[in-house]
Amino acid sequence: MDLISGRGSILMLHRVRDEARDAFEPNRDMAVSPAFLDGFIAAAKKDGYAFLSLDELAAALRQGSAHRVLVLTLDDGYRDNLEQALPVFAAHGTPFAVYVATDFPERQARLWWYALEDLLRGRSRLDLADGSRLACASPAEKLAAFDLLRGRIVNAKPDETEAVLNAIFGGDYDWSGLCAREALGWDEIATLARHPLATIGAHTMSHPALARLSRDRALSEMKGSGELIGRRLGRPVRHFCYPFGGRGEADAREFGLARALGFVTATTTRWGNLYRRHRHHLQALPRIPLTNGFGWAQHRRQSWRRFLKGPVVTA
Repeated sequence: MDLISGRGSILMLHRVRDEARDAFEPNRDMAVSPAFLDGFIAAAKKDGYAFLSLDELAAALRQGSAHRVLVLTLDDGYRDNLEQALPVFAAHGTPFAVYVATDFPERQARLWWYALEDLLRGRSRLDLADGSRLACASPAEKLAAFDLLRGRIVNAKPDETEAVLNAIFGGDYDWSGLCAREALGWDEIATLARHPLATIGAHTMSHPALARLSRDRALSEMKGSGELIGRRLGRPVRHFCYPFGGRGEADAREFGLARALGFVTATTTRWGNLYRRHRHHLQALPRIPLTNGFGWAQHRRQSWRRFLKGPVVTA
């Protein structure tokens, strides 16, 4: 089966920046290089695909006119979306969407996946508050430690996450400083939003797995992010993206909340292409991760089974 088939695909990215050169880069697949993105867009256009905005996609699906279409989306709100991705999109005249988790520009987000990478890179062993010790001298040991600690953080109950983070990083970690280094601020989001190719969507406030929250708390996360972005930009937010967004992380309850809140579309991280039936499921749209390993010339010869063996995206 082609990786891109049906009526097209929504492609999921996070970051656009130069390729990492370190042997230990657990977040490597969250980024594509500007050169890769440039080549991907050019190849897709040459093959007859049209790039649409989310508004255009929703209209095309409703009308049954979506055919060989692609939509580019970037999750979370990283600074390189403005500094390195926008020039590529502008050069090709390609619409794109950035889903902003509002704790990022508010400088309240816990970007633990980058904090953990930084922590392990500079150590040969890690002593945790519970008395356990992890070896992390070699790249392989560092990756094993990253995977172990990632599991503890992701699987923690919502009211336990802060304690888990403190046990790993200590209670005085400078989360605000990490946000300022990696994430867009409100002024930069406003700059991005003024570009005619850009759509700014909502991505909750604190980037939780919504299905693990109570209905009221999930509603607050979804509604609060859309309203805050709307106030900051002076326009309503029409599109939403579920954090994590896989099965068990965003399901029928969350899809219903997105509809009730008036979001025109909402995207998941469930892997899949777009088909005519998706006109009835605009708040549960699938996506395909776009990584540096995705070769346009080869995508028609790759199977889903082979491609799905790739690393799991963190955020």
